[in-house]
Amino acid sequence: MEVNRLMQPGLAELIAAIQEGELVAFASQLLRIPSVNPKDADDCVRMGIDPGEGRLVEALAVRLSGAGIDVETEEIAPGRPNLLARVRGPKPGPVLAFNAHTDTVGAFAMHERAFRPEVQRGALYGRGAVDMKGGLACFVLALEILARHASLQAGEVVLTAVIGEEGPPSGSEHLARQGFHPDGIIVGEASGCKIFTGQRGGQFVRLTTLGQSGHGSIPYSGVNAIDEMMRLLAAAPNMELLSHSQGPYGAPTWSVGTIRGGVRTNIIPDDCVATVDVRIPPGIQPGDVLSNMERLAGELGISAHVEAEETGYPAYLTDPDSRLVRLAKKASRMLVGRADTDLAPFWSDLAYFAQAGVPGVVIGPGSILQAHSDEEYVDVSQLIKATQLYVLIAALFCAGATE
Repeated sequence: MEVNRLMQPGLAELIAAIQEGELVAFASQLLRIPSVNPKDADDCVRMGIDPGEGRLVEALAVRLSGAGIDVETEEIAPGRPNLLARVRGPKPGPVLAFNAHTDTVGAFAMHERAFRPEVQRGALYGRGAVDMKGGLACFVLALEILARHASLQAGEVVLTAVIGEEGPPSGSEHLARQGFHPDGIIVGEASGCKIFTGQRGGQFVRLTTLGQSGHGSIPYSGVNAIDEMMRLLAAAPNMELLSHSQGPYGAPTWSVGTIRGGVRTNIIPDDCVATVDVRIPPGIQPGDVLSNMERLAGELGISAHVEAEETGYPAYLTDPDSRLVRLAKKASRMLVGRADTDLAPFWSDLAYFAQAGVPGVVIGPGSILQAHSDEEYVDVSQLIKATQLYVLIAALFCAGATE
């Protein structure tokens, strides 16, 4: 990638220090270490591996300590530690955090290939390549370069490598509740290296429809709870709340994740349970989803319980005039002559820090479309670009730079 010729010499030197071979080798090392979230423990048993992030954090601590970087760990759950690594400037100043989660989902249909990374056609394959060990590797190399070149004029950059993004307990939530509130935070989830200046909110909904059991040979003798659920699920996406666009952020999205009902083929089911993933743009609150679903069930004459499967979270927008956003755009223009911004369609740990008033952006290599997939990968060119952005943003943020 050709770097903008107008870049200051000191910053250009930092960019030149990023070596593709080292980056790919380190990302591959991380991919070879399983760090599956314990919620997928059954898949770990199938694969013959232990769940949890402990081994990966040990490898990170060894590498970062070997680079002379201050490292501390804190066990959040048995065998599941957070890691914080700090590079400090010579005087007090702003604190910028890099945030990456160390857990992944299970291997599932990737089978043994999940932990045998390989590079094909310019892309690195393996479980966690894009979600998000690729971004984690970029953060680590960026931190090492900043330390090696004494690039920070003031303040500090802190890498927070956290557990539990794919399932609780959340290491980021723990940090935010313990008072870790930096002046800005970059979450390394996949954004195609665009600058996501916010993210959609969401509400996981648990729906239970109630019926009346009876003999399957006489369907009209009871009320089929599965039929009732089908009516409810068919009508829900057409609710005004879900079908109308919310300005530039579009309409909410609706995805049925699981459904269960009935005990035997010849028994009319008296209950049916479905879970739904609803993502909401700014302007809609999580509670609005639940109240509208309850109202819809009543209008349809369906006996149903509507409840939150997990605590919902509102959408978040970072002030576009915040210093972090301005400097992220400046760094992007230095690299490629433009600054692409967008809103993340997914949830990330940014939400925990946003609730504490911390300005944040999501910038990371690759596409969310590859996350959790059977062919998970990240383009090597994206790894390089993300590392370049992280180095530049940090150097600018901790140098008192302005737009």
